Amino acid sequence: MGVLKSYTGKKVLIRPQGFLDSQNASLIITPQDINNFINRKIKYVSIDFGKIISVNISGMRFLNDIFERLYKNNIECAIFSANKQIVDIALRIKNRYFNIYENEEVEKLFTSEEIITKDIYICCIKFNNF
Repeated sequence: MGVLKSYTGKKVLIRPQGFLDSQNASLIITPQDINNFINRKIKYVSIDFGKIISVNISGMRFLNDIFERLYKNNIECAIFSANKQIVDIALRIKNRYFNIYENEEVEKLFTSEEIITKDIYICCIKFNNF
């Protein structure tokens, strides 16, 4: 399994490719990576599932266990661009420690550093019926 990791501020974007099972899940985020995330004060870890061919339930559970360790260190986790099979498997996991986003653009809306430092304003307009 090939894995590319890129750091942008307080966010890590991981792009694995191949088949994800319990043996390969440990290659996506290693114990050294977790220590590095904590030391760098990372806030978000996002994994692009666009090049993941297939996943089994044990691989997703193992990855969820890694996400739980990150969650306990105040690091939010997410996956995006997952196919229907992967999403179905992920939704079967109880006590999920990650979010699922449709694509990278949607993921960026919720994991951008700008959301952390800037206020969000919502404008609602009520129209009267004529």
